[in-house]
Amino acid sequence: MPHPLLHLWTLTPEGWAFPCPTCGKLRVYDRKRATKVVAERQCGSCAQAGHPASERQKKVAAETGRKTGPLNKGRKRSEETKAKMRKARAGKKPALGMKHTDQWKAGQSARSMGHVVTAKTRKKISLAHHRRYGTVPNPNKPTQKELGRWAYEVLKRDHATCQICGFVKDKRKSVVAHHVFSKSKHPALALSVNNGITLCVPCHKEEHRLNGQV
Repeated sequence: MPHPLLHLWTLTPEGWAFPCPTCGKLRVYDRKRATKVVAERQCGSCAQAGHPASERQKKVAAETGRKTGPLNKGRKRSEETKAKMRKARAGKKPALGMKHTDQWKAGQSARSMGHVVTAKTRKKISLAHHRRYGTVPNPNKPTQKELGRWAYEVLKRDHATCQICGFVKDKRKSVVAHHVFSKSKHPALALSVNNGITLCVPCHKEEHRLNGQV
């Protein structure tokens, strides 16, 4: 017996697809298990965009009290439901130990090659970071070019010599410019040469381990 909605199915490279009743976008389904319900089901994009729910969704919500699709917007889960979800997720770490294949890594590298993050996007990322951690953005934050110039002046003043152990920069080992007072906590001193000191890499790590940044 042919499928009752066979005339609406479309064969795609991903499998058999069925159109969304609102926007017409094709969605891949298992044709053997699909029923007439599929014809009234909206795609996720339409539901999020606030398109009206189908008659079947409204009927189910009226009969069972269970909201589906756009009708579910603004609904809050009960404490009992939250407790069940926490219990179900307890001890589970789906991504733990997962390793990407070399083919996937190569594809990611190829897709990101030459991609430039715009100033607008960088600003959005910065604001999102400050919202997450409750910090205040610094409009006067120095650029990498300014910090590079500051580091050059510090190394030049100290003759590229570690001020703790006396190590002098050579071809195999390097020295770095260290902020005595943290540039995040003391932004006014971020570009002050007097707030910098030259340290070799081991002394720099030890300084952060023992004292952090004031």
